[in-house]
Amino acid sequence: AYGASFRREAYHLVPIRVETFAGMIFASLDPLVESLEDYLGEAAPFLEKFWSHTEVIGRLRWVYQGNWKLWQENFRDNYHPEFVHRFVRDCYEGCLDQGANHQLSEGHGLLIMPPVPLNFEQYRVALKNASGLDIDARGNPNWDVPCLWVDDGRVDVVLTIFPNLDFTYFVLGTSLALQVLHPQSVARTVVEMIELGRQGESAEVRQWRLERSLHLHAAHGPVTADDVEALNRCQWGLQARINRPVNIGRGQKPGKVGETRDEYSIRSFYAAWRHYMESDSNSTYTKRAGNVHEHDVCC
Repeated sequence: AYGASFRREAYHLVPIRVETFAGMIFASLDPLVESLEDYLGEAAPFLEKFWSHTEVIGRLRWVYQGNWKLWQENFRDNYHPEFVHRFVRDCYEGCLDQGANHQLSEGHGLLIMPPVPLNFEQYRVALKNASGLDIDARGNPNWDVPCLWVDDGRVDVVLTIFPNLDFTYFVLGTSLALQVLHPQSVARTVVEMIELGRQGESAEVRQWRLERSLHLHAAHGPVTADDVEALNRCQWGLQARINRPVNIGRGQKPGKVGETRDEYSIRSFYAAWRHYMESDSNSTYTKRAGNVHEHDVCC
């Protein structure tokens, strides 16, 4: 790209470790880092299945005043949406709780849930009770979906890669994204959201994806705005001089897979985090078998 006259040796550039998987490029500044295949571990098949053959179509960033690990907790639990996001509660109240929460190797985690159709009538009643206005969301053109590929497998997926990478696969694959956390300080984190599209799809479909993601997942949207406010408050609360340890003990049956509201994936994250905090820099985390219980991760 710089032409034949560019001399790399003149800039003292240090080669870095680069590997690819599922069409994505992973790089590390540590020449002794384990292979990408080993690091992805049990997460690799899911990354390949749900996010291969995608391309970056847009990105945005926002900041919240909280520790970076709080965002991982937010992505690894599946019980907060009904409490934090009112529109989720209004649309899904009374629906059967289904899905699974997975502890994966290397500190990764996985949530798999069957999508639940939006109850527009229930949502309309909730909007009227809150605002006094009779609003029928079914007449809103923003709900119109263009002609695009959808996944007949009928699952929503959240794949969390330790330590700071999250993949989302929502609404039959019509919403594809990854998020990268950039810690700025103990109490400040930048979240970078990268929207993905399927290779070969039309400009109309990609514009639709971007608009829906901006509406829902940007810092001002009905999802992320709630999350940011909740995490800001959690950060304030965790600064109390006297407090009890945070309980992440939901789901204690043997094995590595629990019900959707369990916390296997959160414990997977904190077990890996504790390992790296207590080990030397060249140590790798290889806990691959057995359920991580709360007493394994709480300090």
